[in-house]
Amino acid sequence: MTASNSYFSDSQLELVRAVLDRIVPPEADMPGAGEAALEYVDRAVGSRGDYRRLWGDGLARIEIAAWSRHKTRFIDLSRDEQEGVLTLVDAGEPHFFQSLVREAYAGYYSNPRVVALLGLEARPPQPGGHHVEQGSFDGLEKVRRRGTVWRAAGE
Repeated sequence: MTASNSYFSDSQLELVRAVLDRIVPPEADMPGAGEAALEYVDRAVGSRGDYRRLWGDGLARIEIAAWSRHKTRFIDLSRDEQEGVLTLVDAGEPHFFQSLVREAYAGYYSNPRVVALLGLEARPPQPGGHHVEQGSFDGLEKVRRRGTVWRAAGE
């Protein structure tokens, strides 16, 4: 992926890839989110006006934090230093960081390669459904004894 077919510039793509790999790092046979979720995140940010500014500001904050703490770019930091910078950004920009984590996970766990490596079926949850263990409703007895607490429509 290059900036020519991306919402992000080349330098932003580099930064986003490194940040995503801190959210879900590559491990053994599993790709990191920098590989598996980058295109998804790029499309998500590029297609939402509210995300463009949020992510532009958030990515700038990451680079500012890296420069102010370590005098270098985020992508040139060690993993521990990168995690320290992201912890700092999370504390100061929680809305951006929540968006970052949400989109990283959405892109990662919807990637067909990741789904296959996890041994999951690439299908919607319905109509096949998922097995749900039957639970106990004993804790609802107090609610049942209380009876109806609403008024039926039309009364």
